[in-house]
Amino acid sequence: MGYDLAGDRMIILADDHDHGMALPLDLGQRYTQQDFVDRLIPLAGIPV
Repeated sequence: MGYDLAGDRMIILADDHDHGMALPLDLGQRYTQQDFVDRLIPLAGIPV
């Protein structure tokens, strides 16, 4: 799936396979775990 949730405060990202994910962030903002999940972008979907 490219990511996994560990508890309610951790997201584990994987980017070393066809389902890899990226997570763009604005470090000036506050996020919930669900906000992070909603912002995940499949690496295969990023234009080159």
